[in-house]
Parts: sequence; C-alpha cells; structure tokens
Amino acid sequence: MTDIEQEMAERFYGFGRWRAPYWFIGPEPGQAKKEDDKLEHRARAWSKCGKPELTDLKEYHDYLEPGLHTREKAGLQSTWKKLLLTLLAYKDHEYKNQSSVVEDRRSYQRLSLGHADGETCLVELSGLPANSSYTIRERERFLPARVRRLRAALTEKLKSPSPGFVVMYGTGSQNHFESIFGSALKQDRVVRVDSTVVVLATHPNTRGITNQYWIALGKSLREQGKK
Repeated sequence: MTDIEQEMAERFYGFGRWRAPYWFIGPEPGQAKKEDDKLEHRARAWSKCGKPELTDLKEYHDYLEPGLHTREKAGLQSTWKKLLLTLLAYKDHEYKNQSSVVEDRRSYQRLSLGHADGETCLVELSGLPANSSYTIRERERFLPARVRRLRAALTEKLKSPSPGFVVMYGTGSQNHFESIFGSALKQDRVVRVDSTVVVLATHPNTRGITNQYWIALGKSLREQGKK
C-alpha cells in the first residue's frame, strides 16, 4: 500500500458534510470491476480534492470519470438507488408515475447527493474501496481509529436540534456500528435520540430485498421522528 493509499484508508470517510441532517453509514465504498481492485485511481482522485475527511461527491467522481453518476442520463448507482428510496420516503416524496420512481432518484443523485453544502452525509466504516466482500483489504488495522472518529462525529450530530436520521446499513458490521452509536442496535428497529432517528438496515445490495423495504424504512423513520 502506498503512502497516499494509507492516508485514504485512515482519513477519507466519504461525501457531503458532517452537519448534514441525513446520514448513511455503510461498511465500505464500492468499486467498479474495471478498476481491477486497484486503489491508486481513487487515492489520486481524493488527493486532487485536497485529502479531506469528507469531499463533494460530484467533484470526487468527476476525477474518476467526468460526469460519472451526475451526467444527464447517468444510471442509478446500485447502493445509492435504494438509499434514495428511503431518503425520499422520509421527506414524504410522492412519485408522479412509475417512470418517476427512477427519474426522481436520478435527479437527486445528479444534483444533490453527497454535495459539500447539501443535506446528505454518506460515510463508510472502511476507507478502502472494494468490488465485492471477497476483495482482500487491510481494513482491520484502520477500523479502531475510524470507529472513534465516527463515534465523535455522530455524538455531535445527535446533539443537533435539527431533525434528521442516521441509517447504518450492512448487518455484518453491526458490532462496529454499535460501537459508533454507543448502544445495541436491532435490525430495522428505529431508535430515537433527541431529534434524530437511528436504524440498522440490511445492505442495499442484499438479494431478495425489494424497493418496498426501503420505502417502508423511510416512512418508519419519518413517523418515529414525529413522536
């Protein structure tokens, strides 16, 4: 692992801003198959962004490929497209017709998701991207420090008077998520902490999980947030 790749593993958490009302915390960043499990391309993109803890999603991905995820007809990214169902359901969004189920999410992905001045924070437990769960990475050596940083950031968020939510997804990382949250979590059970609602969800790429699961999760977060 090169020096810049190690820096990325230590300090790069994801996209958006810590003060955003809506958080998604996943186990690790995804990676395209064409990258051949190599890290240098993404490490270089992060470096060009200035090596921040959180960067702008569009800026970062434009360094990987101009317009990636944000061009006019960009495809919905496989993980985000499920998370966006939850976000829009939480915001009580109503789809105009069947085609808008895709187009409304595409529009949010293009124009708002993970922006440096936006309302979403997309962060990862690991800073090392992988094409699949079978990709071998040196994750464990970096996890204790990253868990501490994420717990500190989450603690600050939970103090915020602004309503919002935190969705942690990927039950294989439940023990780490519980360390970040500071308490036990049960899958799909929404917990309210002051003005923020928190939930542990399955991973968006889990087979057999329908769109309705993510829509119902968003509605549940909204309803629990009102109580």
